[in-house]
Amino acid sequence: MFLYEREVMLLLLLFLNLTTGDSQSNLENLKIKSKCVATFLNSRSTKSESFRNTIEDREYNAGEGSQDAEPYIHNFIGQLGSAHSPCTISDNVPDANYCSYSNKGQNSDGRSILVDFNNGRLGNLLSSFASVFSLSRQLDLQTVFPYRTIRELNKWFDLPPQIILESEYCNPCQSLKFIPLDLYLENRNAVDSTGGHCIYPPPYPNLLSLYKQELTQLRRHFQFKSKVQAFAESFIGRVKRKANKTTSVCIHNRRKEYRRHLVSFGGNLVDKNYFNQAADIMKERHKSVVFILVSDDLEWSRKNIVEEDIYYSPVTLSGLSEVDGLHSPGELPLDDLHLIMSEIQKKEGSLEGLDLALLANCDHAINTYGTFGMWGSLLSQGSAIFPELSFQPPPPDYQATKTANMQTWTFINSIVLAKENDRPPKL
Repeated sequence: MFLYEREVMLLLLLFLNLTTGDSQSNLENLKIKSKCVATFLNSRSTKSESFRNTIEDREYNAGEGSQDAEPYIHNFIGQLGSAHSPCTISDNVPDANYCSYSNKGQNSDGRSILVDFNNGRLGNLLSSFASVFSLSRQLDLQTVFPYRTIRELNKWFDLPPQIILESEYCNPCQSLKFIPLDLYLENRNAVDSTGGHCIYPPPYPNLLSLYKQELTQLRRHFQFKSKVQAFAESFIGRVKRKANKTTSVCIHNRRKEYRRHLVSFGGNLVDKNYFNQAADIMKERHKSVVFILVSDDLEWSRKNIVEEDIYYSPVTLSGLSEVDGLHSPGELPLDDLHLIMSEIQKKEGSLEGLDLALLANCDHAINTYGTFGMWGSLLSQGSAIFPELSFQPPPPDYQATKTANMQTWTFINSIVLAKENDRPPKL
């Protein structure tokens, strides 16, 4: 059942990384600024007045709309702002020869289309797909995806057929009428009455509070390719048998490049106390537990995440000349899995989908940050533990994860604040 419009607007507000007051003022009041964060926040800082100027330039007149929904819409517009130059397309798109030269982003019944030009990695692409999928259904828009999104997701999943922007429209960046989502929401009646347009959301959408209503269908979309699924099931099965345990708990320890991102918001990476607390909770909840580590920082993990029964993802260990007594792959027969890894690395250029498959096939999870680990837990459907981040403003991906109020997710307080000398220089 679709949500009422007011509820949709409230859920869209959760997309904001600045939730109260004037966004530009909040941006200026941040004690810590990095170029990445400033760019991210500035993309949402345009005021309602600038939208109204744009409306006049484009000769749109705002419809009256619902009186009850109007405050939520204007609040959303005033804080969210607009991304710029959204359109990026790919070359060598299959079936591009059958595209049509249209000057409107619409299908045969005149509906506008919704598309996100996402250049992120796997977790961001999954969030983009899910957000566009769900939001288009709520707003009765046609769902369309850039070729890059579908190409990257199809490396790991057997997606059902989707409408590809570059295959549907010739020269879409030049021929389509692009309107940011915020402007569309403010003028929905007027825009819909003038025919189809191409609506695009702000950068890196992750509307978990909205698309959690669609998770059953999204999980059917995100079915891993047979070789990827077999890899994960085989490794986890061998670990359970080797350790003589019945419950697998994946630990996703993301550290290296994410540290600077957290420091930009005034926080820092969780320390070993978080993992100790989370592991103890999992062992209390579930008997006969074995841990599987997925991380981009093996050295830190080996020193700080110490459990009697812990095994390491073959992807985490890939590239090491020796394993120095680690519980994997040295003590497990993994030659066949290494062959799969070699084939996939050669074909796809990365192994990230294999680690995601491990996270998705574990019974439960201990997570840190970001959309990658979040999606492992969403696909797994088991319980998950996340760190509680109390610094303000929190990173947008954490805000989306926390405010979704997933019933099987627990947040524990294990905060590490940024030290003054950790902080990047102000812009």
